Amino acid sequence: MDNNLATNWKQWRKIWQRYEIATGIYKQEGLIRVATLLSVIGEDAAKVYDTFTWVDSQNEQCVTDVLAQFDRYCEPRTQVIYERYRFNNRNQAVDETISAYVTDLRTIAKNCAHEDITPDEIIRDRLVLGLRDDKMRERLLRMNDLTLEKAIDICKAAEQTSAQLQVMQGATQDVSFIRKRQTRQAASTPHNRTQQRFTTPKPRAPTEQHQ
Repeated sequence: MDNNLATNWKQWRKIWQRYEIATGIYKQEGLIRVATLLSVIGEDAAKVYDTFTWVDSQNEQCVTDVLAQFDRYCEPRTQVIYERYRFNNRNQAVDETISAYVTDLRTIAKNCAHEDITPDEIIRDRLVLGLRDDKMRERLLRMNDLTLEKAIDICKAAEQTSAQLQVMQGATQDVSFIRKRQTRQAASTPHNRTQQRFTTPKPRAPTEQHQ
């Protein structure tokens, strides 16, 4: 399955709906439907369920409300920039039929929001995907509701900080170099060399002569 959380959830939700119909669970009361859902959804998803908070208008024993909670948990994690990148770089695989290829393109396109795309979003996507700084790209891809203006501000701030750090590091190196140079010059002055050359030897303690 696709590693994208939202896509995985949409596919699993369809499977669950078919499963409920095939087994007749959809006819059961809410508590049984929820218990069955949590039994087949998997350990990781069950742990996510335990983190949900419920408001007065929601019922944790209503399968519709439970599914809505999972919808909210998964949907915000869809990264439109990444999905568009996948779409634009999805080429037909060897031995892949046109039908299979188009089906996968349609699946990816559902998360691309192509119908709402604006010129700023096109520039934003190209900016994020074209950055030389991999860490900056990773940081921007983590952000939900990333706008072109926000992406530019973050990149400029990082660029300015990097330039300031280089200046500070250069200044530190200059100071260190000057101190080392001053130390070498002090050690090589005539006064110091004379002291080192004519240092009075320390008298030795007399030794007894044995007859």
